[in-house]
Amino acid sequence: MDMTQQIRNRKDIEKGKEIAKQFSDALNSFTPDNVVKGFVEGITRNHRTLQQSSMDAIMSVIREWAKMYDEKCFDLRNEATCKLCKSIVDMTERSEEPLGHLPLI
Repeated sequence: MDMTQQIRNRKDIEKGKEIAKQFSDALNSFTPDNVVKGFVEGITRNHRTLQQSSMDAIMSVIREWAKMYDEKCFDLRNEATCKLCKSIVDMTERSEEPLGHLPLI
């Protein structure tokens, strides 16, 4: 990978971290139910290709929380999240078409 691509990748990763921080800050600063409602309305009304990309990102988060459950990297504050994500990953792996990354058409 050339230097330009490495710089672009780092910038993309930093942008992703900033988006996660903004989302967390919104949940922490405002009425969480309203933030979630707005998030759901916004994301489910995106272009369908963006919906597929969004679900792929969400599944990546789910897989990471499931991994945290396997590695016992949780406490009482996020145990239910990690355990649920582990169940989701286990269920998708048992299906006829396990979910890796979702295709973009």
